[in-house]
Amino acid sequence: MQITKQQIQQFLDAACTGEEASAIAAYLKNNPEILNSYLQEEWNASTDEGRLTPAEGKMMYQEILQQLPIKKTPVFTLKKTRWVAAAVVLFLAGITALSTKKQHTAKMAQALPVQPDSAHTEQEWKVYLNATGQKKKITLQDSTIVVLSAKSQISCKQPFPANKREIKMKGQVYFDVHKNQSKPFTVYAGNTVTTALGTSFCINMCEKEVTIKLFTGKVMIKPVHGSARGWDSTIFLLPGEQMQYHISKDNIAISAFNKKAPDHTPLHSTILSFNNEPIGTVLDKLSEQYNVAIHYNKKEISGIAFTGTVLPGDSLPVILKIIGKMNRFDITQANGIFTISKQR
Repeated sequence: MQITKQQIQQFLDAACTGEEASAIAAYLKNNPEILNSYLQEEWNASTDEGRLTPAEGKMMYQEILQQLPIKKTPVFTLKKTRWVAAAVVLFLAGITALSTKKQHTAKMAQALPVQPDSAHTEQEWKVYLNATGQKKKITLQDSTIVVLSAKSQISCKQPFPANKREIKMKGQVYFDVHKNQSKPFTVYAGNTVTTALGTSFCINMCEKEVTIKLFTGKVMIKPVHGSARGWDSTIFLLPGEQMQYHISKDNIAISAFNKKAPDHTPLHSTILSFNNEPIGTVLDKLSEQYNVAIHYNKKEISGIAFTGTVLPGDSLPVILKIIGKMNRFDITQANGIFTISKQR
């Protein structure tokens, strides 16, 4: 098919058929100097109507020149309809001609360089590292409580994505998972993948093995790579059961253990001394010292004072139990939160 100037003009005006548009687009792609001459002519002859801003015009023309083997001096304005036809040739070769002004505008917007939207960029993994010699308790955004033993770490996306909660870990970590049926909680440790919805479990990953202990709820465990030599099916643990994965032997063993949940209250190094202080003040200081939420009703505990000393290493549950017996309080714990209430 022989391409005439009239046909090229019709193509630039979006006034030809789909078949003609495909042929003309291919012709201009193979003859970029012809396209460039039309662009230069249109660029120089364009009127104020439909002009782009100088910055947009310069940016568009430079984009075109980068695609052409022939370099020309840039001028800064171009009619929308002609720009669209050029963009079709340069970036969408083979597409049929546009039919409406609305399509022209849409294609022009596609051709403009787009800055990445920070809200949609790939979310980075946040690392939590315990470089101390003591246990460290953290609360994730979904209210899951994580206790890192010394020299342990986890990494995860915070906030979690809409449909999953994934954790990568090293060392020994205890998880008290906030229940969410629509967002499974998955922990990767070595060649093991442990998935739960709402439960408490502990994973200890060392050089020779990975041990997973379940305290409450139910977890599903499987190999990262689908199967291992001595492990070819998914494992479901019940409370009080543990699974040991021997890395060198590439096999597993399941056994029972004492399922009493360990006291993971972080140790502190400050001595707290109270001398006839309001019990509300005492509870607030304990909450701050141990980094644990303690809830209470101010009216129920008004008029009660406490005198005593809390030493480094003292267990918070034991301290609260003593305070409860002295003042006839009920002490309950759920999801890592202590609640103090007056006995009825």
